Amino acid sequence: MEPQITGTDIFKAFEQLPDPRTRACPHRWDELMFVALCGVASGADGWVSVVEWATFKLEWLRRYLPFVNGIASHDTFSRVFNLLDAQSFEAFFISWMQALCPTLAGELIPIDGKSVRRSHNGSDPMAHLVSAWHSTRGLVLGQVKTALKSNEITAIPELLDAMDIQGATITIDAMGCQHAIVEKIVEKKADYIIAVKDNQPLLAKAIESLFDAHDAGLLAPALSSDTSLDKGHGRVEARSCVVANDLEVLGKHGPAWCGLQSVARVECTREIVNGKGKGQSST
Repeated sequence: MEPQITGTDIFKAFEQLPDPRTRACPHRWDELMFVALCGVASGADGWVSVVEWATFKLEWLRRYLPFVNGIASHDTFSRVFNLLDAQSFEAFFISWMQALCPTLAGELIPIDGKSVRRSHNGSDPMAHLVSAWHSTRGLVLGQVKTALKSNEITAIPELLDAMDIQGATITIDAMGCQHAIVEKIVEKKADYIIAVKDNQPLLAKAIESLFDAHDAGLLAPALSSDTSLDKGHGRVEARSCVVANDLEVLGKHGPAWCGLQSVARVECTREIVNGKGKGQSST
């Protein structure tokens, strides 16, 4: 696979990123950066894979840069990028993505965290990245590495601060269900869909009570619902969604969340067809 390169955009985006090396090296800084970005964009998941990809694509790479000394070793890539200031790279990368996607209005942008395999460094734990994903274009808009002894709660606002999310809808799992995070999203003029679990016990209890009342037939006029049914691959999957837009039923817990306009419950039931009849179902 060859990444799509438009003119010299990729070089302009990173030309001000300082070379972290303090001694001479036969491989140019822009060549190392170009190979790293293109290799990862093509699916390489480590420096060995990056070098293998670049060696195979050397003729294509030379359309853009000379590569007089060929492709650097994986040890060289590892050593140089370990010297690189991660925060500086993150800032340049996010700026590059922002140029490729100048507006996110109307787009769905999931934010999620993921531990990076084979990222242990001595006694340091596995690296954990928080990423913003452009659902339509299928690309990462930005990433922030969580600080040691920290978590996604502190990394998500940092990532949001670095992006122009105006008009977008941000989705986050229950880890992001924090007052400061939703306030940051609203402050940047975006919308949010965030899961609620027991890390916010009062809100979770209020929402459970709301839908319990709905199930008992007490709130039908205040709620809307829809269902869908999918069949295939030996299973039948039904989804039911109930949405409450009148948040007075949440009492004092609704107004405490900036910009909250509705709450929803989604239930999924899956039935496995095993040839002799229907198997187990799950919700």
